[in-house]
Amino acid sequence: MAQEDEFPVGSTQEDVTKLYEELLGRAPDPGGLQYYTGVPIESVRSQILGSEEYQDVQDRRLAEQQAAEEQAFREEQARLDAESQAAIEAYNADITRQQIEADAEFKRAAAEIEAMNRREAEQLAAAQAEYDAQQRAAAEAAAAELRQFEQMQAELEAQRRETMRQAEEVQARTRAEREGFQRETAERELSSRRAGRTATARPLITAAMADMAAAPSLGVATGIGGGGGSLGGATALGG
Repeated sequence: MAQEDEFPVGSTQEDVTKLYEELLGRAPDPGGLQYYTGVPIESVRSQILGSEEYQDVQDRRLAEQQAAEEQAFREEQARLDAESQAAIEAYNADITRQQIEADAEFKRAAAEIEAMNRREAEQLAAAQAEYDAQQRAAAEAAAAELRQFEQMQAELEAQRRETMRQAEEVQARTRAEREGFQRETAERELSSRRAGRTATARPLITAAMADMAAAPSLGVATGIGGGGGSLGGATALGG
């Protein structure tokens, strides 16, 4: 009854139970519930807050809170690390993909350039081969023309020499015939003189000399090789 005089406005068991659960995190034990029932609520709160159990509860709660915060931090860090790792992996995968595509594009461009260079080399080789063939054909044609010209020159030279030889033969034969005729004529004149027929033979000799003078002589033309001669009037010489 003295307690009731000291705390005229006391707390109920429900109030004590709520304080215990709020401050200590547990239900009141029977002794404590009976002790604090009827005590003013603020006095109960003050005594609980000053108790060693409350300090232990607060320390435990603080430790739990710190542990929970650390766990949350670790979880958040793990999440961030996972997101960062995923982002890095995605970035690396994208870089790898781009590198593969760039390598493929480079290889394709290199293959196109190589094919173009090969086509240009083939075209250049074909053009060079065609040019060489044309040069060989031109050289062979020039050589053939030169051989034909030299052959023609040789033939013309041979014709000129043959014509000169024939002309010399005709001239020599004509000279021999003329000399023989002159000797024969001289002998006839001498015989006529001896026979006393000189007056009669002189007109005959004069006519024969005139016939010799009127006979075609050997002519030399300049129509062969620029220097040779052709046999002219050879059919008038006979014997």
